[in-house]
Amino acid sequence: SAGDYTTIVLDANGCEISLSFTISEPELLEASVSVTDALCNGGSGSSELTITGGTAPYTTENLSDLSAGDYTTTVTDSNGCVTSVSFTISEPDALETSVSVTNALCNGGLGSAELTVTGGTAPYDVEELSALSAGDYTTTVTDSNGCVTSVSFTITEPDELSAFVTVTNVSCNGLNDGSAELTISGGTAPYDMEELSALSAGDYTTIVLDANGCEI
Repeated sequence: SAGDYTTIVLDANGCEISLSFTISEPELLEASVSVTDALCNGGSGSSELTITGGTAPYTTENLSDLSAGDYTTTVTDSNGCVTSVSFTISEPDALETSVSVTNALCNGGLGSAELTVTGGTAPYDVEELSALSAGDYTTTVTDSNGCVTSVSFTITEPDELSAFVTVTNVSCNGLNDGSAELTISGGTAPYDMEELSALSAGDYTTIVLDANGCEI
């Protein structure tokens, strides 16, 4: 083993000589690891080794483009001495988005959407999703590491609120037995409307409100 030694040599006549020498050894071969985790779920990370001791040059494995998981890598020096080190590449949870939609209450009105974002790495960069006309939309969410996910949704609106009126005229001059009957379509039932009976001759305007407060 490594250390200081003295040995004695005797010849056939008993003559003696002594010799001292030293056996040396390299410093202990050791390796430490610095890990770069995956920025996005399903992405790749890497690790960098710091090696001390042993005898350079060293033989190491390629430690780039590593999926999340547990690893053990070995280092071999020029004398065939070997050490190993274990490490873990981690990743964020999958970046996912769900959407809650508020549809337009009236035809031609505006709706909105609210996102719920999970996973990835906060804070998140999201689009403004208010004052949206009826239609199909796709929005993207980007986390602080640049990971991106998207979600699609639809803003709907009721059919246009419309009314058709059927008039029954006053039977005799001066009476008030006229009436009007409304036929309503579109909007959102039930509808709020005036009583249109016992009407004298004249011009009238009536307002119909649907369940959402849309008016015609």
